[in-house]
Amino acid sequence: MLNKYSFAFACRCGAGLLFPLLVAWLTGPAARAQAPAWQSMMSILPGSGQDAYVFSSVVDARGNVYVAGGFYGTASFGASIRLTSGGGEDGFVAKWSPAANDFVWAERLGGLLDDRAYAVAVGSSGVYVTGMFRSQSAAFGPLRLSNFGVEDMFITKLTEWSATSASVTWAERMGGSQSEEGRALAVVGRNVYVAGSYHDGTLGSTILPVASGANLFVTKVEDGGPFSSIIWAKAAGGVGYNSVAALAVQGSSLYLAGYFSGTATFGTTSLTSTGGNDVLVAKLLDAGYTASFAWAQRAGGTGNDRAEGLAVSGSSVYVAGSFEGSAAGFGPATLASAGADDAFVAKLDEGGAGASFGWAQRYGGTGADKAAGLVAAGPQLCVAGTFQSPTLPVGATSLLNAGGGDVFVARLVDAGPSVSTAWARQGGGANGEIALSVSLGAGGRVYVAGGAAAPSAFGPFAVTGPAGSSVGFVATLTDATLTATTPPTRGTGIALFPNPASRSTTVQLPTGTGPVALTLLDALGRTVRTEQVAFPTTGLRHELDLTGLVPGVYALRVQAGEASAVRNLVVE
Repeated sequence: MLNKYSFAFACRCGAGLLFPLLVAWLTGPAARAQAPAWQSMMSILPGSGQDAYVFSSVVDARGNVYVAGGFYGTASFGASIRLTSGGGEDGFVAKWSPAANDFVWAERLGGLLDDRAYAVAVGSSGVYVTGMFRSQSAAFGPLRLSNFGVEDMFITKLTEWSATSASVTWAERMGGSQSEEGRALAVVGRNVYVAGSYHDGTLGSTILPVASGANLFVTKVEDGGPFSSIIWAKAAGGVGYNSVAALAVQGSSLYLAGYFSGTATFGTTSLTSTGGNDVLVAKLLDAGYTASFAWAQRAGGTGNDRAEGLAVSGSSVYVAGSFEGSAAGFGPATLASAGADDAFVAKLDEGGAGASFGWAQRYGGTGADKAAGLVAAGPQLCVAGTFQSPTLPVGATSLLNAGGGDVFVARLVDAGPSVSTAWARQGGGANGEIALSVSLGAGGRVYVAGGAAAPSAFGPFAVTGPAGSSVGFVATLTDATLTATTPPTRGTGIALFPNPASRSTTVQLPTGTGPVALTLLDALGRTVRTEQVAFPTTGLRHELDLTGLVPGVYALRVQAGEASAVRNLVVE
């Protein structure tokens, strides 16, 4: 039943380098827009008295939607694919194709006991999934992993051999005698970053330190094609409970969000919570074969406060989650809950060697309301979550709860020192729904995923299935303002030629001094190429390699010091 999963995510460089033609992104305030209508919905149907739900979703440049989650018993993916669990709960990963308007493949992950897939990511070389397994022997395609404790973490890669088929290529585990979970993923090229929580255990050749609570970990896995290699593993935390819920990567910088309790150490930084769990946001620098924490920040009050969603756009770091109590501090901002938990979205401004909170915004009523997912497209944000309050004020909009917990999704506009709400939309019916993920596709298509107790509905689209069972869903709407690439700047003097290009393009910049970072982003804002090049006083002409990229629209971000500019690039 859905209530066993309700709010399941709670278990879950200097000024001298600048050249004058690079300017800040346009972040002017936008007028309040009409909320877009629900446009479609895809379902994962369980058997009678059984459940299915989606924990994570991601969209590739062609509009294919990949989902990961869990199911009991049987689960039907579209018209012709059906999976049967090996005993208790199993994890799954599946692909929905807009060309076929249906699921085209699905893979079961697990064994005889309870196993879950918490996060999915898509890279140029494959589809990656992480989660946990309690089965003593869990199947990952033709491979099997053995559990050494209560539950172990896994990371696995699937290779797509065609548009309609995929198979498991490799799988890794981490674990000791207690509990370990993989909760978040990020992929750049062959580098796969995984994060979560652990009590004790090993990861590759790294033996992680043991604390009296649960520490958090971040590890880098190199995808070697048919095999994988664990490059490094970092642990952080203290005697309380600590976990990572979300990851974002930008070049060699890795950002993480989650929660901690007590006193936790992140490299040379120690944080102390003010009550129960506090919000955690931190940055790691990947130096290739090692990594180090650059900074860590906390937020919250005397209640339980958690971050569940994370997005990064330039020097802006956005985080979303939930907080309790009347005085939750986010830097200079203090938020007060209107009832039980309230949802929040907050911004950190990164500069120099650290970051500080700017604005923070709450969304909540008299019930329990939580944000679970966050995506950014330049200064435009999209947040999704679940609200149990009878009425949820979101900006100038009041969303009405149809019963149980309902889904909410909203677009926010970052205006620098403040934030505004452009629109908000409710989804769900009388039996209860939960949103666990939000993702963004090309053209501003927004995908909200989770679980819904049938029967339910998102606008005119009905959630059908066995009465009272949880149906996994991905509901969609479109807001063209939420373009998936960073908005262009007003700067001139930056040229790409040829454009469109196939194998390479030449980047031309005006005169300057110092290093310049070039970051190529795909249509979903994911980093696919990064380079750092010298920037001589005579100007810069640099050839950027495009081999191996999927044809489509990309954005090249050029950054010198703290200034940046963006140019669109079409790859043929």
